[in-house]
Amino acid sequence: YASSGCPDPSPHPVNVYIPGDPNEITGYIAESGSHYMTSNITTISYDIEFENDPKIANSSAHVIIVENQLDTTKFKLDSFIPKEIVISGNKVELDGTQSFVKTIDLRPRIDALAELRCEYNVETGLTKWIFKSLDPITMEVTDDIMRGILPVNYDGSSGIGNITYSINLLREFPNCTEISNTASIIFDNNNPIVTPIWTNIIDNTKPVSAITGIEEISDSTILVNWEGSDEGSGIYRYQLYVQAGEDAEWKPMLKDTLKTSSKLLYKRDIDFGFCIIATDSAGNVEAKEMTREFEFKRSHIAGDADRNGSVDILDINATLNHILGNE
Repeated sequence: YASSGCPDPSPHPVNVYIPGDPNEITGYIAESGSHYMTSNITTISYDIEFENDPKIANSSAHVIIVENQLDTTKFKLDSFIPKEIVISGNKVELDGTQSFVKTIDLRPRIDALAELRCEYNVETGLTKWIFKSLDPITMEVTDDIMRGILPVNYDGSSGIGNITYSINLLREFPNCTEISNTASIIFDNNNPIVTPIWTNIIDNTKPVSAITGIEEISDSTILVNWEGSDEGSGIYRYQLYVQAGEDAEWKPMLKDTLKTSSKLLYKRDIDFGFCIIATDSAGNVEAKEMTREFEFKRSHIAGDADRNGSVDILDINATLNHILGNE
């Protein structure tokens, strides 16, 4: 146009339709919510999630490629077991076959078939999951923005996909060993998006704890104090046990707590024994026998003149009679 002397054409906006993909991978989570794990854990289940996010997408995804490279120094590659696939609200239970092709019908909600393919290389640990939207008549990949296997996730569920699998660890690892995993996801012709790295840390150290003392608060109340420490994942909870009498059964006085003290009410002349056991955030339980770490025994309660285990009007009468010189 410039060489011919003609003006440039007026700009003409073009609508661009693309899917968009935030994603994540999750692995082992301890009861405490921690990523630390004990050496007793031999199998890890991973879940790879991808979403056609309405904040960045305005079109269905037609071809989805998920690649996951497993660490050959940490995982037993031949133990890889695909468990489940969820695509556009459709759940597919898998039989554990490492490489497979499955087709599911998404009609009538979506006028397409979903081809689900898993290609696993047991020598290298590379897994490639390929999902395609196929025309039910031609069996060709669809490109209509309304006929993709993963619609825009306007309803909070239909635009989400999941891949779940499990794999065994090679062996018991030294303390503080990190076991990491990540995946990359491609929607149609977009660039790959890599998930955040999921890392678990081996914690082989057990916590330690001890009763530190007992305070007598009143004639009927004592305060039991304790403390603990852990070099790895940190203390998750304590279990305080009490024994009311030397031959009595140990019973939990306080369960699943992070407190370091607790009150005990008593009304009788009983020989109490106490034991504290700690658990760390990885799930390691303190190695300790149930023995009396601290004992408490009151021969009498102040003011309990008749020694019936409580202070009442009878004790007042007994005390007054004693002051008056009566028997």
